[in-house]
Amino acid sequence: MLALFCLLAVPAQPSYAPAPMEIAPWSPVPTVETKVGGEYVVWWIRRGYIPPVVTTGPTGSQGILGQPGTSIVYGDERLETRHNDRFIGGRFFIERVDRVAGIGGELRAFFLERDSTYRTIKPVTNLLALAYQDAAGQPASEVFAGEHPTRGLLSGGFVGYSRIELFGQEGNVILPLTDGCSDNGWKIDVLAGGRFLQMRDRYHHTATNRNVNPEAGFESGAILTGVIDNIRVANAFYGAQLGLRAEAAFGNWWVNGRVTGALGVDQQRYRAWGTRTFATPLERTLTSGGLFLTPQTTGEIQRTHFDAVGETAVNAGWKVTEHFEFFFGYTLLVWADPLRAGDQLQPRQGAGVPLKGDTLWAHGLNLGAQLRW
Repeated sequence: MLALFCLLAVPAQPSYAPAPMEIAPWSPVPTVETKVGGEYVVWWIRRGYIPPVVTTGPTGSQGILGQPGTSIVYGDERLETRHNDRFIGGRFFIERVDRVAGIGGELRAFFLERDSTYRTIKPVTNLLALAYQDAAGQPASEVFAGEHPTRGLLSGGFVGYSRIELFGQEGNVILPLTDGCSDNGWKIDVLAGGRFLQMRDRYHHTATNRNVNPEAGFESGAILTGVIDNIRVANAFYGAQLGLRAEAAFGNWWVNGRVTGALGVDQQRYRAWGTRTFATPLERTLTSGGLFLTPQTTGEIQRTHFDAVGETAVNAGWKVTEHFEFFFGYTLLVWADPLRAGDQLQPRQGAGVPLKGDTLWAHGLNLGAQLRW
């Protein structure tokens, strides 16, 4: 009886063995990050330079530089652009980084508006002259308004025109130096790739006049003359680039910065031409060659030139949502030695074209938004 009670009190054992518990393998925090964004940029570009072009002074001076009373009306300065050197544009980027695999990539591009500037001197009878140097290197001038040595009193005007365009792209391989897993951790990356920049610059001026007093049997104003000088340059930079960037997060805020430098070549192109016009009621004659642009400086030249480009940028951003962010920042871009159109305007007649380079810098502010996931 006691044996039966013991058997009933002992719980029955299951007829099967429980399956062993499966433990999922360890996996790291997701570290693949993608960013796509765009920016509105407001930049300022260094002005281009031109030598003295238009002068004035007493009648006896003929506007020749160095003569008593002669002063410069236009030129011998860096030309202010239409919006006080301000250019607006856009910049766009896309990137993807795998910090576990230790590699990523980015593509970036920007463009600025094309800006043109006019300097107009309406027809006057006060003395105005185009200043230059003769073949011997001595100061000389060509009077186009006021009392002319042989044609008498002239009514003359002048228009100077300049324009610049700037845009570029870059592509980089991203090599992470940190994993960036911590919410407030630093992300530090090495950048290696290529950069392309293009800048087109042009300058031309036109000086025209009419005779005020009857001359050569024609009524007043019947004799028209004009001189035009026109220079255009184009620079295309192709370079290999290295850089470093870093980013740190502070809650919903973050800051980042990048520095890059590129060495490469400019494909440079120079084109120049000039014309002279002489017109009366009986004839109209066009002659090749202006005043500053002589046969020695007219035509087209192309060359490959070693050059360098550097860029520095800083940004601060705020996470609006988990994936959407606003940011603002500052950029400085320096191009060491491209051609500018005004630098090629040779005041000395008979001289060749040395193709003078000049440093170009562009800097300014940006406001953008990006998607990050």
